[in-house]
Amino acid sequence: MALDEEDPVRRGLRGGARVVAVAAGVFWLIYGILSSSYEGVGAVGRLAEMSPGLVFLVTAAAAIRWELVGGALLVLEGLGTWCLLALSGGPLGLVVEVAALLGLPLVVAGALMVWLSRTEPGRHGQSKAG
Repeated sequence: MALDEEDPVRRGLRGGARVVAVAAGVFWLIYGILSSSYEGVGAVGRLAEMSPGLVFLVTAAAAIRWELVGGALLVLEGLGTWCLLALSGGPLGLVVEVAALLGLPLVVAGALMVWLSRTEPGRHGQSKAG
């Protein structure tokens, strides 16, 4: 099925997942830039602070091109964020709140992209009409 003929609901879900993935990457990148500016680190420190955002943006671009692989990577990155926060040793309430705010968008966008790629009409011998 051509992209123009795609169901409007699927097109909206796909677009929403893409926006969430890119927005999460941009958020992490801006956070890294501002955090490194505040801390006054050098070029290497700035790049280290920006690296999560850059990785998330590259993965979001991959997910836009290859939904299944990129979406799975986004899910893994979101879960990895949760694991790192859980190992940080902070108070449980704060860890849960930060994990939900920072990791959840990646998991949701990635899972939605994987689901959309796996339920594509016309896949696995199904006809395009049904």
